[in-house]
Amino acid sequence: MKATFVAACVCLLILGAALSAQAQSEKPTLGLGYHGILAGDVLQGLSGRIWTSPKVGLEANLYYAHVGVDVKMEGGEGQEDDEYDISGTLTDFSGKFLYAVANHSQSKFYVGAELGYGHVSVEVETPGLPAALAEGFDVITLGPLMGAEFSFAGIPEMSVDWELGYRTNLVDIEVADYDISLSMGVLAASVGVHYYFGR
Repeated sequence: MKATFVAACVCLLILGAALSAQAQSEKPTLGLGYHGILAGDVLQGLSGRIWTSPKVGLEANLYYAHVGVDVKMEGGEGQEDDEYDISGTLTDFSGKFLYAVANHSQSKFYVGAELGYGHVSVEVETPGLPAALAEGFDVITLGPLMGAEFSFAGIPEMSVDWELGYRTNLVDIEVADYDISLSMGVLAASVGVHYYFGR
């Protein structure tokens, strides 16, 4: 799964570089700011976005959050179920490729794709948690998205954006003799604010 993720990242970078070189017509603009994913609780993080041309953009996000998970493992015949309360911290890095299908002086409408890699560091709340779970686990995120970015006439260096995407989260956990692979898809909305240098 990690090899697939790395290959997808390389393809994304090559595609972004090729389109950027083809469409280069103005000075790149770099924006730094905030990005939050609305998924029950808000997953908040630092964000950097650069438009290498009027139509081609790249974005990097770093998220950090506290997570809590209830795990129930069914016992065999005549055995009791095992229940664990797991809490920990999620550190997640994601990259996005953005392509503006509509580009105006103070707004863009874009489509794109996201790839992310995260790790959950587990703090054990219930004694007896399997060692494999106590070591934490990795999460890979990928999916398409669309969104819009707006700036304001009085402060063109400040922009606000919203996005809607389908995020697929891939989790691979090894417990005892079992290798558990989970794929969880969710329709997620997000908002961001960036301050652009050079505008």
